[in-house]
Amino acid sequence: MKESQQLPIFVYGSLKVGKHNHSLYLEGKVKGGAKKGRIKASLYDLPYKGYPAVISDENNMSWVYGEVYNLIDFEETITALDNLENYYGQSSFNNEYVREINAAEVWNADSNKYDLLEVFVYFYCEKKDVKFLELATHIKEGSWPKSE
Repeated sequence: MKESQQLPIFVYGSLKVGKHNHSLYLEGKVKGGAKKGRIKASLYDLPYKGYPAVISDENNMSWVYGEVYNLIDFEETITALDNLENYYGQSSFNNEYVREINAAEVWNADSNKYDLLEVFVYFYCEKKDVKFLELATHIKEGSWPKSE
């Protein structure tokens, strides 16, 4: 992966509009508003941590719904997001999440269809989480929190 690529970011948890991290990390730092998007993956709630996790799971891939943003100052904002997500570089052992390039479908209101787009997504490193298998809850609906 080219770390220096400046792609839009796909968010699915606390960074979405109205959630607690949106105003801290994205408000005023994006071009235009949130675009509705979705990716093929599995979404989990981590109630013992208070936030969700997306897993790239080839066996149980469903839609995960979120928002896509184009960042104004890419380097500054992506550095802050990397810190929030505990991402220290592609091969770091200390990563809680890994930022990867992924295909997303982004809703185009003009054409009334989804457009395919490459985005950055933070995928959870579930193999390092000893509580994951016991306490994480799969969200089949693909939207966090479940009540949405």
